[in-house]
Amino acid sequence: ASPNLLAPEIRPIRDRAISGSSMRAHMRSHWLLLWGFLLPVLLWLAAVGFLWWKRNLAPSESQLKLRSLQETVRASLKKASKNTSSGGTDFYDSLAAALMASASIALGRNASGLTTEERSRALHECTGIRSAGNDFEELLESIDYGRYAPGGEAQKSREALVEQVKHMCDTLMKKGRCWR
Repeated sequence: ASPNLLAPEIRPIRDRAISGSSMRAHMRSHWLLLWGFLLPVLLWLAAVGFLWWKRNLAPSESQLKLRSLQETVRASLKKASKNTSSGGTDFYDSLAAALMASASIALGRNASGLTTEERSRALHECTGIRSAGNDFEELLESIDYGRYAPGGEAQKSREALVEQVKHMCDTLMKKGRCWR
């Protein structure tokens, strides 16, 4: 062989024997390939699981509305209990809001959109209590009377009114079965 005068540093390529490090690199690429095949399958299973959860376990719109109405009843009763001493319009407004929300829970629809007779009849049908509609309307009238009466009511009668409203709300929410 004649010496290479133009590029003395260029040598022919030699074949190297396979060593352990190249085997590890091969195994690493094997695991990457395996994950490349498994990842779409896992994503598909996750999507199917989410859809199953959404259909079977996630709260429905009616359950969310029911929770919202229950929170409205609790907040209104708490506000009314807090404003018992003042007896202003906030007190009576919160009592009326609690009553209407509990009637909406019992009826499964907006109770304020019904006439007095419709609401009374629907409360009787949904609770199974014959006097539920009449008691509800009488309580609502006493709230309106307290709100618009010129002298207002005494604090003891306001506390009694809060207890009556709490009892009516509990009755309507426990006995009302038209929602479910």
